[in-house]
Amino acid sequence: MRLTGLLSAAFGVASLAWAVAAAAQTPGSQGPLVLEPLSHGLVIAPDVKITKINGNVETLAGGYAGRVQDRHLLIAGAGYWLANAKDDRQLGYGGVVGGWIFCPDSTVSFTAKGLAGVGWMSERGTITFDDRDRRHADMTIPDSRRYRFDRQFFVAEPELDVQLKISAHLRVTAGGSYRVVDLPRGLDDLAKGPSGSISAQIRFGQ
Repeated sequence: MRLTGLLSAAFGVASLAWAVAAAAQTPGSQGPLVLEPLSHGLVIAPDVKITKINGNVETLAGGYAGRVQDRHLLIAGAGYWLANAKDDRQLGYGGVVGGWIFCPDSTVSFTAKGLAGVGWMSERGTITFDDRDRRHADMTIPDSRRYRFDRQFFVAEPELDVQLKISAHLRVTAGGSYRVVDLPRGLDDLAKGPSGSISAQIRFGQ
């Protein structure tokens, strides 16, 4: 999959958000002009994702931090890593998040957002050779051999969330996403997959 395809999948939501925001700020040809103060603020959101990778259910821990402009537009940076990572298996990714918050002043609101960035994965293990392998080999091989596999990749993750407003500075969010990675077919199963997430969104200065 080409890089342009990955980036467009994640930035599509952010681009739409920018377009809607620009249109909303253009005065109409009819009716009185109403000036309203814009609301901006910082946001920090610890996040936990339950995801399926290579047929296994895994947990990703991380979150995002950034800024909400005019109560609707979210721009942030995010990072996630495999919570149960071991020395022989690690996975993580991070990037830029852009999104649009619908009905931000309601008790229940919705967010469409996307992440675009880079990831890394590492696999270590031991390959064991049996007698049949050795008989068909052109040279003598040991009983086992250690291997190490490291790879970087581009990642895009569109997401839809529902958000419950607890107070002016605290919201609880649950959502679903799908992670797309720029890896060869077969290897992509080790990093791509659907996710369900839950996070606590803490806001400042709004």
